[in-house]
Amino acid sequence: MNRRLNLELGLSVPKNTSSSDGSSGRICKRVKVKRKGMMIVRKIDINQHTSYHSLLHTLERMFSSSNDSPSGNSAGVVAYEDGDGDWMLLGDIPWEMFVDGSVKRLKIMN
Repeated sequence: MNRRLNLELGLSVPKNTSSSDGSSGRICKRVKVKRKGMMIVRKIDINQHTSYHSLLHTLERMFSSSNDSPSGNSAGVVAYEDGDGDWMLLGDIPWEMFVDGSVKRLKIMN
Protein backbone atom coordinates (compact mmCIF):
# COMPACT_ATOMS: atom_id res chain seq x y z
CA MET A 1 0.00 0.00 0.00
CA ASN A 2 1.11 3.51 -0.50
CA ARG A 3 1.68 6.12 2.22
CA ARG A 4 -1.58 8.01 1.54
CA LEU A 5 -3.73 4.90 1.83
CA ASN A 6 -1.90 3.90 5.01
CA LEU A 7 -2.69 7.30 6.51
CA GLU A 8 -6.35 7.05 5.52
CA LEU A 9 -6.63 3.64 7.16
CA GLY A 10 -4.64 4.69 10.21
CA LEU A 11 -1.98 2.11 9.44
CA SER A 12 1.59 2.56 10.44
CA VAL A 13 3.73 4.80 8.28
CA PRO A 14 7.38 5.76 8.64
CA LYS A 15 7.92 7.93 11.69
CA ASN A 16 8.07 11.62 10.95
CA THR A 17 7.73 13.72 14.06
CA SER A 18 8.40 17.03 12.39
CA SER A 19 6.06 18.96 10.15
CA SER A 20 7.01 21.07 7.17
CA ASP A 21 7.44 24.16 9.36
CA GLY A 22 9.87 22.34 11.64
CA SER A 23 7.58 22.04 14.64
CA SER A 24 7.28 18.64 16.23
CA GLY A 25 4.09 16.66 15.72
CA ARG A 26 2.56 13.74 17.53
CA ILE A 27 4.74 10.70 17.97
CA CYS A 28 3.56 7.51 16.29
CA LYS A 29 2.35 4.82 18.66
CA ARG A 30 2.15 1.64 16.64
CA VAL A 31 0.54 -1.44 18.09
CA LYS A 32 0.07 -4.90 16.57
CA VAL A 33 -3.41 -6.02 15.59
CA LYS A 34 -4.16 -9.73 15.26
CA ARG A 35 -7.44 -11.25 14.22
CA LYS A 36 -8.09 -14.72 15.57
CA GLY A 37 -7.89 -17.28 12.79
CA MET A 38 -5.78 -15.10 10.50
CA MET A 39 -2.06 -15.56 10.01
CA ILE A 40 -1.42 -11.92 9.18
CA VAL A 41 -0.57 -9.47 11.95
CA ARG A 42 -0.93 -5.79 11.10
CA LYS A 43 0.16 -2.61 12.84
CA ILE A 44 -1.90 0.48 13.47
CA ASP A 45 -0.93 3.93 14.74
CA ILE A 46 -3.19 4.60 17.74
CA ASN A 47 -2.41 8.33 17.66
CA GLN A 48 -4.12 8.62 14.25
CA HIS A 49 -7.45 8.14 16.05
CA THR A 50 -9.45 10.36 18.39
CA SER A 51 -11.90 7.82 19.81
CA TYR A 52 -12.79 4.16 20.11
CA HIS A 53 -15.35 4.66 17.35
CA SER A 54 -12.66 5.89 14.95
CA LEU A 55 -10.38 2.98 15.87
CA LEU A 56 -13.14 0.41 15.36
CA HIS A 57 -14.02 1.94 12.01
CA THR A 58 -10.41 1.56 10.87
CA LEU A 59 -10.26 -2.02 12.11
CA GLU A 60 -13.41 -2.81 10.12
CA ARG A 61 -11.77 -1.46 6.99
CA MET A 62 -8.49 -3.27 7.66
CA PHE A 63 -10.16 -6.64 8.03
CA SER A 64 -13.04 -6.10 5.59
CA SER A 65 -12.13 -9.18 3.57
CA SER A 66 -13.44 -11.40 6.36
CA ASN A 67 -17.13 -12.21 6.74
CA ASP A 68 -17.68 -10.19 9.87
CA SER A 69 -16.42 -6.88 11.21
CA PRO A 70 -14.80 -6.12 14.61
CA SER A 71 -17.62 -3.91 15.86
CA GLY A 72 -20.55 -5.61 14.16
CA ASN A 73 -23.05 -7.83 15.95
CA SER A 74 -21.87 -11.00 14.22
CA ALA A 75 -18.23 -10.25 14.91
CA GLY A 76 -16.17 -11.07 17.88
CA VAL A 77 -14.84 -8.84 20.56
CA VAL A 78 -11.92 -6.45 20.35
CA ALA A 79 -9.57 -6.74 23.31
CA TYR A 80 -6.25 -5.13 24.17
CA GLU A 81 -3.25 -6.09 26.24
CA ASP A 82 -2.43 -3.51 28.89
CA GLY A 83 0.93 -2.67 30.46
CA ASP A 84 0.53 -5.42 33.07
CA GLY A 85 -0.05 -8.11 30.45
CA ASP A 86 -3.78 -8.40 31.21
CA TRP A 87 -6.32 -8.62 28.40
CA MET A 88 -9.15 -6.09 28.69
CA LEU A 89 -12.15 -5.27 26.54
CA LEU A 90 -11.83 -2.28 24.26
CA GLY A 91 -13.68 0.66 25.79
CA ASP A 92 -13.21 -0.34 29.44
CA ILE A 93 -11.17 2.75 30.24
CA PRO A 94 -11.32 6.36 28.99
CA TRP A 95 -9.78 6.90 25.55
CA GLU A 96 -7.03 9.19 26.87
CA MET A 97 -5.77 6.53 29.31
CA PHE A 98 -5.92 3.91 26.58
CA VAL A 99 -3.79 5.97 24.20
CA ASP A 100 -1.36 7.32 26.79
CA GLY A 101 0.10 3.99 27.72
CA SER A 102 -2.38 1.23 28.46
CA VAL A 103 -2.48 -0.45 25.08
CA LYS A 104 0.36 -2.74 24.01
CA ARG A 105 -1.47 -4.72 21.30
CA LEU A 106 -4.97 -5.47 20.02
CA LYS A 107 -6.71 -8.76 19.35
CA ILE A 108 -9.96 -9.32 17.47
CA MET A 109 -11.62 -12.49 18.71
CA ASN A 110 -14.51 -14.31 17.02
